[in-house]
Amino acid sequence: MPTLFPPLLLDDGRPGNMQIPDLDHVGRIWNIFNVDDLAGFRVEAGARHPIFRIFDLDLLPALLARGLSNCPIILSHLIDLSEIPPPEWPAGLALEVGNKNGLLQANRIKCDLVIGRSFEVPGPSRECSAFLLFQLLGSESRHPFFIHGNTGYELFQAYLAQGVCGIVLPEDHFNRDTGAEAFRFPLDSGASLRLRVKGGAPEAVGLRARLLANAPAFLAESFAEGLWSGQADDLLSHGNRPYLEEYRQLFELSPRDHTPAPSFYRDSPAARRLKCALPIVQGPMANITVTPSFASAVYEAGPCPASPWPA
Repeated sequence: MPTLFPPLLLDDGRPGNMQIPDLDHVGRIWNIFNVDDLAGFRVEAGARHPIFRIFDLDLLPALLARGLSNCPIILSHLIDLSEIPPPEWPAGLALEVGNKNGLLQANRIKCDLVIGRSFEVPGPSRECSAFLLFQLLGSESRHPFFIHGNTGYELFQAYLAQGVCGIVLPEDHFNRDTGAEAFRFPLDSGASLRLRVKGGAPEAVGLRARLLANAPAFLAESFAEGLWSGQADDLLSHGNRPYLEEYRQLFELSPRDHTPAPSFYRDSPAARRLKCALPIVQGPMANITVTPSFASAVYEAGPCPASPWPA
């Protein structure tokens, strides 16, 4: 299922590096914590666009004021959208989710994409693994969805065959041996912040004190200091390009003709029409469902008709 987002998203955009991928099917994400993070971004007409992950809805007017309304945006799962849903964003709006509660919230919002962010990746996450999110999104998402996790080549191919529209590659995807130890720091609302700490437990104690003193500021500072990934290599670097090409070829060659039917989910329009929780599909019955007139009568009544092949 096509989306407004390229199927391969590189989650390694950093301040001072404005390089937008020149490869088909590949996009790059930049984290935007405050207005200052937008400095330097200029998008020419017809050029490829950066993709922004937003951590505060109040930043959307700044995007408009700087002429960046034609850039797709991702809303972090740390934003509570239960009371203030995001505005429509024609360039492309994606919502991150990290658990079932986040998905249920996303299902009520008009967006172009849902991204399942697993606890394996650097930065803020929730309690679900990529495998669990894949099962959850595959069965209950009302939107096209990506997976953000440790996705190897074979797994990416399996994802595509099962209806996943794309993946997000974390910053340390091709180089996880950065000499730093992973620590998790609790955040509000059940989320946690996964950081790579080279100084071990003593340094982690100091980082936790900074987090407790000012969590929003520390979120941005820890990213700027390279603590989310241990300062891993640029995913577009010369050494990483051959590996990235493997993902591009898999996308181009792998089967992905699985399109989830938009009507078959709880409380769908078809279900509401019949005043029930789930849609109804009429099953074939010998010598009865072979006529177009019967199928038409079933359709007019609300359920989805089914007929054997000879009909």
